[in-house]
Parts: sequence; C-alpha cells; structure tokens
Amino acid sequence: MQATTVLSGGRSSPLTEGRSPRILMLSLAVLLAAQLGLALLLSLDQGRFETSPEGPLLEFDPARVERLRIERSGAEALTIERAEAGWILPAHAGFPAAEAKVAALLERLADLRRRLPVATSNEALTRFKVADADFEGRLVLSAGEQSLGTLYLGDSAGYRRQYVRAAGDSAVFEVALGPGDAPADPDDWIDRDWLRLDDQDIAGIAFPDFELEREDGAWRLAKTAADEALEQDEAKRLVRQLANLSFAGVLGTEAKPEYGLDEPLLEWRIELASGEARRYQLSPLAEPGTERDTDGKGAAPTGTTAEGESSSPDAPDWYVLKVADEPYFLKVAAITAKPLTQISRDDLLAAPATPEAEAAAETASPAAGG
Repeated sequence: MQATTVLSGGRSSPLTEGRSPRILMLSLAVLLAAQLGLALLLSLDQGRFETSPEGPLLEFDPARVERLRIERSGAEALTIERAEAGWILPAHAGFPAAEAKVAALLERLADLRRRLPVATSNEALTRFKVADADFEGRLVLSAGEQSLGTLYLGDSAGYRRQYVRAAGDSAVFEVALGPGDAPADPDDWIDRDWLRLDDQDIAGIAFPDFELEREDGAWRLAKTAADEALEQDEAKRLVRQLANLSFAGVLGTEAKPEYGLDEPLLEWRIELASGEARRYQLSPLAEPGTERDTDGKGAAPTGTTAEGESSSPDAPDWYVLKVADEPYFLKVAAITAKPLTQISRDDLLAAPATPEAEAAAETASPAAGG
C-alpha cells in the first residue's frame, strides 16, 4: 500500500523516468523547424504578395484610348487609330476597322485583374517571354503623346490563356487572353461589313444585259417581251447576294496592272432608295507582270484556267473588286465573285409555260374539279 501511495503522490515510475524531457525537446524542435520554414517562405514570397494587390492589371479608361499598337514576334507592328468616324487601319490607307472587335479587346484589357502572380524574378520574365527586350507580343495604349498602358504578352498558358506583365511591374500573371484576341495582321481587323447593304434599301440593279426595278414591293424586269415573266424568287436571291457581298482583304489604294480594272470583266450598278447610286467593277487578280487578254476579260486569276476553273485543288482563286468613288481595291474570293460573272438575263426569267403544264394547271383548277 505504501509503494502504491508513493507512486500516486507523483513520483516517476522507473519505466517512464527520463522519457518526458526527451519527448518535450523533440516536440519543441519540430515546432521550431516549422516556424523557421514558415518564416523563410514568407521572407521569400514577401515581394510576391506585396506586388499583387487586388485591382486592374492596366489602369486605363477605354474611352480615352486613341491609338492601339500591336506587336507580335516575327510580324510587322500594327497600329489601329481612332478617327472621327470610328477606328481605322493606317496600314490599309485608313480602311475602317471592325468597331466591335476593337471595343471588345479594350474592354478585355480593362477587365484584367491582378491576382496571385506566377513569378516576380528577373529570370522568370525571360522564361515566360515577358521581358522588356524579350517578349512574344506587346500592346501599347496611348492618347496623343500620353501612354495609357503597356502590356507584354508572353508564352501560352493553355487554351486562350497567356502569361502577361504590365510595363513597370515585375509580376507575371496568367490571364484569359489568346493570340486571336490581339492579332497583328491588319486583315484580321478590317470591317467586313463595309460592303453590306440593307436589301430593303435597294431600289434597282443594272447589269450589262438586264435591269431590275422595285415596284410596289415586287421586282420588275425592264424591257420584257409579252411571253416573258420575271421569276421573283430569283430576283430576290440576286438582290440578297449583292447586298451581302464579302471580301477577304484590302489590297490598298494604288491601281496596279494585275488588277485589270482598266477593262473590267464585269460592271454593275445598284440604285438605293435614297437616290444614291453605287457602281462596282470586278476583274480576276493576275500575278504581277502577267499580260492580260485584249478582249476585255483579263487574264485568268492566279491558280485558274482561262475558263475560271481551278487548275489545282489547292490553288487560290482571287478577284479584285472596286467600288466607284471609294479609294480601296478589295480582294474577293472566287466563291463570291464567280457566280456574279455568270449571271444572265435568262436566269431571272420564269420557265415558259408548256402545253403539258397548262393542262395540268387546268386540271388542278376549282372549275375543272367541278
């Protein structure tokens, strides 16, 4: 009983004596190591966290931007400028740029936020291709002589994601931005609706061998014989085709021999309800230095035969389109241009009634059915 009492009074057992101090020291050592590791981590990342407060990556007002310069590795720099009538492309002699696309890019840039950076070291700037002198791309926003912001574009971080860095900052961020959002090719920025018209605004069409006029909501073919009738669906199809012309690019404003527009293959005119008239000229685009035919039809377009058929499955067919009173020469794909060159007056006429068709009509009439 006495031994039991002594043990119960707090004296150590021979089996446990000396273990508690060792366990305590080991626990303290582990805790100290964890504290030192955490302190080291915080010390290493202190600059990283300090450079990433929540906020915009580029602080600018899209409405103030007057000029956007896009640089891409291996390509010529592209400038898009704001003019009185909207955004234009100086590289294309001031051809209108796609307003919605420019606005979308500026809004996307303004919405980029500073999150946790991927890296901050000088070595990382080169590794992610966002260094001042080593980058995949660069976007420069300005108003007059004032810089509103510069963003360096680096390597891809995945589908439509990219590493970026704002000028004057050492932090690299991963953002939702892809190469297609800011291409350097001016043809990627042209306003492709520039040729389009509202087909309801078209009052008349004149081709070399026929004229169409809108009358009381329907189309009428000028100079028709007694046995000729206009096929309304074909007339409407042609009007839609002309109202929705598309083009692939802008060739510039300088007339060149290979355009062949001194003797165009096709000319037509569109009369608008406002009284305005638009005149169009179309010719095949020949290779530079190619002699054109003297019959006014021009040489075959690159990669085609004289009949307009492709000489190779992979050969591109191109035409040149010019709108009178406009300075631009437009590059048009054959799939758009060739159907226009093949339109004839006969295509617009309804099929003549045959005895068989008239008999069928009489049989189907209510009178014939009793």
